[in-house]
Amino acid sequence: MKGLQWMAAALMAALLLLGTMSAAAAGPAAPSEAMARAENGDVIVTWAPPPASNIIVQTGCTASNLSMTPVAEAFMAQHPSFEIRMTGGTNDLAFTEWTEGRSDIAQASRAINAEERSKAREEGLQPVDIMVGAEAVSVLVNPDLGLEGLSMEQLRGIYNGNITTWSEVGGPDVPVERLGAVKGTNAYNLINSMVLKGDGYANMSHYDAADMPSEVMRREGGIGFLLHGQLPPGSEDMVIGISATEGGRHFRADEGTVFSSSYPLSRTFHLITAGEP
Repeated sequence: MKGLQWMAAALMAALLLLGTMSAAAAGPAAPSEAMARAENGDVIVTWAPPPASNIIVQTGCTASNLSMTPVAEAFMAQHPSFEIRMTGGTNDLAFTEWTEGRSDIAQASRAINAEERSKAREEGLQPVDIMVGAEAVSVLVNPDLGLEGLSMEQLRGIYNGNITTWSEVGGPDVPVERLGAVKGTNAYNLINSMVLKGDGYANMSHYDAADMPSEVMRREGGIGFLLHGQLPPGSEDMVIGISATEGGRHFRADEGTVFSSSYPLSRTFHLITAGEP
């Protein structure tokens, strides 16, 4: 979605500012080697990129690592004197590693909470929470089902196998045909953690985002999901609303509902630093 395009820029800026502080403390790095050539009567001297001399340790949850690793790689390519070491795990682990001094940045798929902020201050840290982006999962169904939306609990019942026909959620008497994102992707992991909550997926076929709409469409009782930012053009009419509670208001993913957390199948990404970077 357009509102998420600034995530890479915001993350790059945060890394650059933190990196500048590290570089100032460490001193300038010496170039590794030089090459000289004559060009139009001038002598041109170029230096090979210096080896990484400034290391930033960034601990984060697996979901944020999948999204932020390409940005970190781009940063290192532009600033070869820096090395960003990223480790995965959980949000809780990210905050613990950062608070106890084993990482320079904590990255998480939620904001730092009051208890974590208090522990950081006890260690002499002044936590600054920088929201750098968000992601959301959209749910698609065959439009012929005439379904406007589902609650989180109904979605859970569909994907854990407890709901087997659409008539159980206000639709026609048609069998549910579950489709899911590729295992290990952010969409797959988000549904697993935020919807299933330990239940585990029932049997289903897996497709990438490009193929998901057509695979859902060709099944009478088809339902699938993918990251909203990967929604192919022309498939918007297949997207249904999701409500946090039974009988609650159905929301669809857009910039406003995702960043306000009104849309329940979304999460924001954060970098937490010690003081303003």
